[in-house]
Amino acid sequence: MLQDHENRAGITKNLVIQLTNILAIMFTLSFLWEFWFEDLILVSLFGDEPEGEDDRWEFIFTSLSFAFLALIYPFWRIKK
Repeated sequence: MLQDHENRAGITKNLVIQLTNILAIMFTLSFLWEFWFEDLILVSLFGDEPEGEDDRWEFIFTSLSFAFLALIYPFWRIKK
């Protein structure tokens, strides 16, 4: 019984670590796109106007929120 509880705790810890890793990678990629690659590609090559800083942060946190919501069900199923 105790061993089963320890296995579940280990699985939960691993899932939290994986979820954190996924969201950290998502944040890093979104940040790099919004604050570096987007200007490099869209502004330099196509002459588009750069976005404001508020719009950039809004995109980053919106995409992180949707990524988190999309991962809830798969992680819940794995934990079961």
